[in-house]
Amino acid sequence: MGNPKFGGWRSVVRGKGLINGEWAYEQSEDVLPFDFDAFTRTTEEVHVEAVRADTGETVAFNRDDLRTLEDVALAARASSTLPILMKMREIDGVPYVDGALGTSGGLLIDAARAAGYTRFLAVLTRPRDYVKGPQKRERAIRRMLRNTPKVADAMVARPGIYNAAKQSLIEEADAGNAYIFFPDAMGVESTELNAEKLWANYAAGQAQVERDWPAMREFLTAKR
Repeated sequence: MGNPKFGGWRSVVRGKGLINGEWAYEQSEDVLPFDFDAFTRTTEEVHVEAVRADTGETVAFNRDDLRTLEDVALAARASSTLPILMKMREIDGVPYVDGALGTSGGLLIDAARAAGYTRFLAVLTRPRDYVKGPQKRERAIRRMLRNTPKVADAMVARPGIYNAAKQSLIEEADAGNAYIFFPDAMGVESTELNAEKLWANYAAGQAQVERDWPAMREFLTAKR
């Protein structure tokens, strides 16, 4: 984050977006390397969602789609591209935006169920009592995204989808089928560019994970 290539208003002026996804995901291997060898040695399935900006369709990238480091970088970038704030990345001629704007709302409980899972560990970035309110800037969003109306539709629809998915997760937890990690506090937004604030928030999250890990491990290892 402290690297000037990451983003900021100069990046906006240069047409690369407030967050420079091209550098962050595809050109920063020397700064933040990804251990692709370790990734290829694992056998667990991977499920990364992104949304087609042209049709609004939710697309999933699985392990079979991630055969090279470039594949991983492209899927990660596609699934994380914030509309308006980041430049869209095309894969095989198709532009993509953040998977949280798709059918999952950002919480992939339905995808996990469809894959056959019945117990879930979910890591959320908002406190338990958080409810995503309706989109208040719908008119402005539709104007800025007039060339990709399906993305605008997805942004307007997301609060309801997110809230329903979260409620479904809570019901699973109440039934003993899920462990949900809720942050005690979330001190930054997804567009935060201040490195010190990000590090402080990361440290707070790390401390909470260390505190809650025994309970998480107990849930993960419990026989059902």
